[in-house]
Amino acid sequence: MKKLSFIALASILIVAVGTGMAFAAAYDVTTNFGVRVTEKGISEQVGSTTLTPANNENANAFVNGQIITVELLGKATISHTIVADYAFGNPAAVDGLNGGTQADVNTYVGATAAQDPGYRVIAVEGNDFFIIQVTNTGAALLGTDVIIYGHEDASRICVDLSDTIYNSADPAQQLVKASYADNLNNTFSGDTDIATVKPKSVQVAVCDKSNVIDIYDFTGQGPSCGPIQEGSFCLTFEDTATSAFQDTDTYVFALGKKEGAKAGVGIGTITIEDDADPANVITPAAGDYTRYDRLGNEIVLADFDDDADFTATQKLYAATAYVEVNVTFAAPVAGPQKYTLKGTLYQDTCLLTPGDYMIDLMANKVPCGASFSETDILAAEFVTPTVGGVQVFPYAVANAGTWFNGLVITNPSTTSAVTVSFIAREADGDTYTGSVSVPAGGMEVGFAADVMNPTTTGSDEAFGDEPYAIYATGSGAFYGFIFIGNGTMAQGYLPIMPVH
Repeated sequence: MKKLSFIALASILIVAVGTGMAFAAAYDVTTNFGVRVTEKGISEQVGSTTLTPANNENANAFVNGQIITVELLGKATISHTIVADYAFGNPAAVDGLNGGTQADVNTYVGATAAQDPGYRVIAVEGNDFFIIQVTNTGAALLGTDVIIYGHEDASRICVDLSDTIYNSADPAQQLVKASYADNLNNTFSGDTDIATVKPKSVQVAVCDKSNVIDIYDFTGQGPSCGPIQEGSFCLTFEDTATSAFQDTDTYVFALGKKEGAKAGVGIGTITIEDDADPANVITPAAGDYTRYDRLGNEIVLADFDDDADFTATQKLYAATAYVEVNVTFAAPVAGPQKYTLKGTLYQDTCLLTPGDYMIDLMANKVPCGASFSETDILAAEFVTPTVGGVQVFPYAVANAGTWFNGLVITNPSTTSAVTVSFIAREADGDTYTGSVSVPAGGMEVGFAADVMNPTTTGSDEAFGDEPYAIYATGSGAFYGFIFIGNGTMAQGYLPIMPVH
């Protein structure tokens, strides 16, 4: 009896399931997954997709109120917001929204009438899915109607692959995937792949130069401290495969840290130089920048005021933890391309502390289609080498016989000159003062007297008639070295830098 009941129940279930499936529609999914996207790209455009009823019967056509959800797999997310409205049979969008937030989408959808008959594609930045709404208001839809999206810019699907499983090395993870479902329990079969991953071709590196910047005691900055420009950072990016950056291509470059940005230092402006053509320098205009503070809030010049010590622009730059810059490239040279990106740094002397200055570089074609990135770049290192900026050279020989003293002063800043002031005290107490101005990125080298230009403040003889010590203080960061010789023998040493 129990066995019979079980068989009867199973028969009922089979009939019920079969009946339900008979009323469900079926759709074929066809995707251009031959589109190649960059491994770990932050904003890549995937292939176009067509959804076709499985046969030409009206029962299998799209119906009013049908919502198809396309879920991105492997932790991919939408990187650019779009809304695109289409009429069936029309391959071009009739209306839409390009960019924005969920609030913008809500406003647009609430204010814009649906197409009759037609469909709407909605993708919102940050989501791991997008939806397709069948928006007709009652007109008959034929089984020959299809839904197509991603075939033109209005309905492009841009995805962030930076935190996904997809990579070019593992054949099992080379295809970006999506799944399909709707609110009517219909079935979707066919392609689940929407793009093919290719290796990253754009390489990012720190320029081949020192990026060490010293912190020192600032003078003349006013009672409330404040921002000053002090130093720069330098990065290179190179397309090792093809000429990626074409004439009129516009990219958005994002620099800094959205989270965990170092306090007390901000990004001013950038320039981009074409290594193959030094005369080709891209200098974005002020309107090309969008700036954010350490809390993620957008900031503009109007948020700051000029005062007696600092300009509003200086304050804006010092507060910029993260910046987005629109960059338009000129026609490239043939073959691989290499560019040098230089940026200025502004310090808030009230907040800055010693430590590494780490930034991220992310860039993508607007709105998507090609992208590259590099995280945790050591752009600069802030250190405290001295108290009050003083460097001490405790011994220099007297100018007797053939012995001489040479002095080297180097300015590591690529943007600002530095003035180094000297106090020289001889063994008998005679004191001399002097100074030298070193241009940005420059060096002063020569006999100690020629570099320091000493003037007596209390002396019984000419400068250097006895051994002496040198105390050097800079208006900015500098490096020093002394060398002593007689034409046959020589030695040299770095200064002593007192610690706190």
